[in-house]
Amino acid sequence: MGDGGPSANRVLHLAFKGDELVGCASSTFSPGWTPEGCGHWGLLAVDPAHQKSGVATALVLAAERRLATLSGAIQIEYQYTEGDPFSMRLHKWYEKLGFAGDQTALKPGQTIFRRCRKRISAAEQERGQLRRLQEIEIYLQRRLTTLSSEHEDQSPEEVEHEQSSAESDEPMEESTVSARLAEVEAPLLWFVGRGGAKLEEVTLSGPREAEPILSSRVVEKLAAIASVQAQSERIQRTEDMDKEDLGVLSMLQGTKELRPSNCTSTSEEKQQEIYVRPTPLLNYEANGVDEDTFSSLAFYVYDLSLEQQDKLAVHVMLSHPSGAAVFKGDESAEALAARFVSAVQKAYPENPFHNFGHAVDVQAVIVKTMKLVEADSFLSNLEQFSLLVAGLGHDIGHMGLNNVFLSEVGHELAIKYNDKSPLENMHCSALYQLLGKPETQLFAHLSADDYKEARRICVEVILHTDMMCHQNMVKDLNLLYQIHSEVIQPVRETRTTVRKSNWKRKTMHNEVPSDPMAVFAAPENKMLVMDAIVHSADVSNPAREWAVTQAWAERCLDEFFAQGDQERAEGVPVQFLNDREKLNRPNSQIGFIEFMIAPLFAAQIWLWPMYCEFGDCLSTNIGIWEEQWEEQTSPSEEEAEKVRLRVLEVQDMLSRASLRIAH
Repeated sequence: MGDGGPSANRVLHLAFKGDELVGCASSTFSPGWTPEGCGHWGLLAVDPAHQKSGVATALVLAAERRLATLSGAIQIEYQYTEGDPFSMRLHKWYEKLGFAGDQTALKPGQTIFRRCRKRISAAEQERGQLRRLQEIEIYLQRRLTTLSSEHEDQSPEEVEHEQSSAESDEPMEESTVSARLAEVEAPLLWFVGRGGAKLEEVTLSGPREAEPILSSRVVEKLAAIASVQAQSERIQRTEDMDKEDLGVLSMLQGTKELRPSNCTSTSEEKQQEIYVRPTPLLNYEANGVDEDTFSSLAFYVYDLSLEQQDKLAVHVMLSHPSGAAVFKGDESAEALAARFVSAVQKAYPENPFHNFGHAVDVQAVIVKTMKLVEADSFLSNLEQFSLLVAGLGHDIGHMGLNNVFLSEVGHELAIKYNDKSPLENMHCSALYQLLGKPETQLFAHLSADDYKEARRICVEVILHTDMMCHQNMVKDLNLLYQIHSEVIQPVRETRTTVRKSNWKRKTMHNEVPSDPMAVFAAPENKMLVMDAIVHSADVSNPAREWAVTQAWAERCLDEFFAQGDQERAEGVPVQFLNDREKLNRPNSQIGFIEFMIAPLFAAQIWLWPMYCEFGDCLSTNIGIWEEQWEEQTSPSEEEAEKVRLRVLEVQDMLSRASLRIAH
C-alpha cells in the first residue's frame, strides 16, 4: 500500500492469511533519522494468534526487498531492556536477520533504544534496481496506453482539427507537451535522482517529437535497460520447504562470472571444407537403434551394448555435416574417429550415471537440439563439431562424486583447481590429453587459429556444465529473449503512424521483419547459445518420455547414494540428496524439475519454440512424480495441495513459454 505510485517514499506492507489481516510493517527510503542511502523499516506488528508462524519474517523480507531497490543499507530501531526475556529474544531474532550495531554494555534492567543496521549486497541491490525499473516500465506502459486511447477516441471534428494543424505545420502547445512529458518522466527522474540506474540515454526532448519519443525511446530503452539487469531465476523462500527441495537448491548455490561473450567464430571461408563420405542410416539390426528412435525423446542409450554405444558415437561424428570441418574425405576419417571414441570410452569409469553411456546420450541430444535451433544458420561447421566433441568428453574421468564433496575432503583435484569447478577443469584437461595424442588427434588438420577456436569452445562449454553456472545461464537466456523479443517472436502486425507528403497523418499496418538467427549469430550471444545447448543436453533426462526419465532418475540417485555412503564413511556431512535413508525419491525429482530443469527449458522454449517437446515431457513427468509421491507418503490434504500448486505452477510456466504467453 503506497501513497505515490512508483515514486512513493514510504509504504505499508500488509500480510493476509485468507481474508484476515494478520500483520503489517512499513519501509521508508532514506528518512531523516538515517544516513544517506540507508533505508528503514519499522511499525512491525503481528496478530498474537499468528506470531511464531513466519508472518513477521515474511513482512521483514518484503520490506527489505523493496528497500534494496534504492538503498545500500537498512536500519532498524527498537527498545531493549537488559535481562528482559522478550527483549533478548527480539535481539537474537534481529541478529538472525543479519542486523548488528549498538553493543553498549548495560546493567540489569537498564533500557536503551538500540539502532542497528545491515548492508545490502551488491547483487541484491542490482536485483532491486531491476524490480524498480520494471515497476516504472509498467507505469509508463499504462500511461502510454491511456494516452493512446485518448487519441484513438477523438471525435471526427478533433481529428480534422489535428490534421488541419498538421497541414499548417503548427507546433503543439508546448505547455501541453511539457505536462505530458512531466507526467511520464517524473518516476524516471525520481529514480535517477535517488541513485538508481543511469538513464541519461532516455532523456526526453523537443516538443514536436514528443509523441513518438514517448512510445519508442522511453519504453523500449527502459525495457532494454531492465532486461540487461534481469535476474530471471525465481527467488524462493525456504521456510517450510521439504529437505528434498533444500537439497536441490543447494546444488544451485554460488555464482560465477564465466561469461566472456566476445566469441568470434571462424568463418566458413576460413575453413577448409572437406567432403565427408556419407554413412548409412542407423538401423535396429546393425546398431540396436533406428534413426527415428535415436532422434526422439524415447531414446534410451542403455538399451544398447557398450560396443553399440561406441559405434553410435563414431556414426554421429562421421555422419554429422559438421565433420567436414575436421575430417579428410577418405577411409582415414573412420579409423581416426573410431580410435578417438574408443579412447574416450576407456577413460570413463563405470559409474551408475556419469559413464560413457551418459556421454553418448548427451552427444545424441546435442545433435537433436542443434536441429531444433537450426544451428546451421548461425554456427559454423567447426563450432558444431566442437560441441559434438565436448558432449562426448564433457565428463571424462568422472569419479561419481560432486565438487562439494571434493572440496569438503580436500581432494587433490579441489586443491589443484582451488575449489573452482575441479571436476569440469579435470574433464577439459583429460579430453585434451586424448586430443593431443597422435592416434586420436581429431583436430590435427586444423589451422592454428581454428585449433585455438575449437579448444576455446570445448573448454568453455564443459566448464559451463558445472551446476554453479546454471542460474546465471537461465538468467542470461531469459535476458536474451527479453532484449530481442520483437525479432525472435513470429512475424506480427504493428501499427505505425506516418506522415504523407501532404503532412496528413495516416495509420498503416507494417510487418515486423523477423531474423532471429542474426540474434543468435551475434558474437555477444553465440557463446551463450553453445553453452546452453551442451548444458541442457547434460541435464535433459527429466525431459524425456516417462520410462526413459524414470530409468535415468534411478541411475542418478544410485550414484548420489553411493556418494552419501562415502560421505558417511569419511565422517563429513551427508548431503541430503545423497542420504538413501531419508530421501523421498519422487519428491526430490519434483524439486529438481521445479527449481532447475523447468526454468532452463522454459527459457529456451521462449527462444526456440521447437523445444516445446521437452517442455511437454517435463509437464507430464512432474505430474507422474507427484502421483508417486502421494502414493508413497499418503500426505495430508494440506500437504498434497501445496505440492499440487507447485506442480501446476511449473506446468503453467512451461505452457506459457510454449504458447509465448507472458504473465
